[in-house]
Amino acid sequence: MHLNKSHRTAATFLFFIFILLMPSHGFTEEVDFNYNFGPGAFQLRSQSPGQSLRFTMLDILSGPIDTGWRASIGAAWTNTWVDKKEYTLDYEMLDAHIAISYAFNNRFELGFFFENRSFFGGYMDNTIENFHDLFGIGQSGRDEAEHNLSRVIQRDDQGNILTEFNADKMENNGIGFVVQYVIHPGTTLWPAVWVNGQLRYALKEPDIVTDNDEPLDTYIGIGLSKRLSEKWHTYSNMGYTHYGQTEFDNMELENNALSGMLAIAYDWTPNFSLLVQYLFHEGVLNDLGKLSNYSHEIVLGFKWMTDHGGMVELGLIENIINTDNSPDVGLHFAYAYRF
Repeated sequence: MHLNKSHRTAATFLFFIFILLMPSHGFTEEVDFNYNFGPGAFQLRSQSPGQSLRFTMLDILSGPIDTGWRASIGAAWTNTWVDKKEYTLDYEMLDAHIAISYAFNNRFELGFFFENRSFFGGYMDNTIENFHDLFGIGQSGRDEAEHNLSRVIQRDDQGNILTEFNADKMENNGIGFVVQYVIHPGTTLWPAVWVNGQLRYALKEPDIVTDNDEPLDTYIGIGLSKRLSEKWHTYSNMGYTHYGQTEFDNMELENNALSGMLAIAYDWTPNFSLLVQYLFHEGVLNDLGKLSNYSHEIVLGFKWMTDHGGMVELGLIENIINTDNSPDVGLHFAYAYRF
């Protein structure tokens, strides 16, 4: 039996999850319901150039579920610079969301959200160029281009421009509905398992959309979390998204995409945790160089439980793995409070 690229990637990802979440104790013990959840992963979606034309789904309800209302806000500010024969992407992006949810018990939670993605000139350009010079990192043509631009250029095989527009034509927003259910809280031997689903309806389509009659996206995912020891937790999620919009100006996009997340948290104190998070997303653009490949993003940061019970997230997004389909650099912030 031959596996296609998507299936091979999913199988490899699940294998690493299995290795990371292997039982850390020899015997099953009775534990508290929230034993395996810990601080939770970052509330962050893919910020990669190949995925910036459309929203990927956001894991808004990460971490343990406690009965009652929960409100959250979040934003990621990223700088993108990719200059290839087939295309040039030069802009910054602010990806923001607000959400409110209600947990009926410690297993079942429903929520609603609004999200907005805006594009603008590269305010980080000069700082990033100076940083690269300081540490001897290649500029990939950034130092030869004008700063603070917001542009997308697509070229043919001979280098002739097919499409050129200001990146703000990709701005879009929407509302959505999300549900999460904990199938099993896990034990000292096995991880907690939950499923989550989302529906998103586009209120504002990107101006470059050429088929705007199907503004509904759907998502389903399954997640695992495991307490490895008193200080360490791991998290993972595998998702599948079906998109309504499939045609943009001179670009054809895939209908479906796999995405995944893997994170590990170290509880420095009971209220402060350090996180390393890895995100991958299947390419959604057809025949557009490396933008058609999987994106890979690494996020380093922390989660802090404040004295009044709010959860603060702060992270740095970097393109350590793939510089051609990943934001050059980005900042992530989120705050959640359960009433």
